[in-house]
Amino acid sequence: MVRTTYAGVPADCTVLTAWSQLHQTGMTTAATAMDIWMNTMNAMYGNYVAFLHERSQQNIELVQRMVACKSPAELVAMQQDFTEKALESCRDESEHLVEMAESGVLAMALEARGGGGVLEEAEAVPV
Repeated sequence: MVRTTYAGVPADCTVLTAWSQLHQTGMTTAATAMDIWMNTMNAMYGNYVAFLHERSQQNIELVQRMVACKSPAELVAMQQDFTEKALESCRDESEHLVEMAESGVLAMALEARGGGGVLEEAEAVPV
């Protein structure tokens, strides 16, 4: 009995073997990417919880200082100063969380490229 194949198609199981290896590589890469994503999300969550704790402490301190105010002008000045600082800290925290997320996405992209080399930010696909 003669084995026949179409031109360019191997007669043995090379295609199946290659497909199996590719599938295994893809699964390993996906698992590593998921680990990177979960570590990134855990770090972001921990950072945000610490930020919320700090903001809560600052809010409590503000209320304590407000109770001690002697005049409405002092109260308004205190609230204005607090609001400016609160907005600045919220902006800084948002920027930090974005940087953490970007770092995780870039790490996953690097892993998808085989884990070798350095993925430059300019090579990343804009979102």
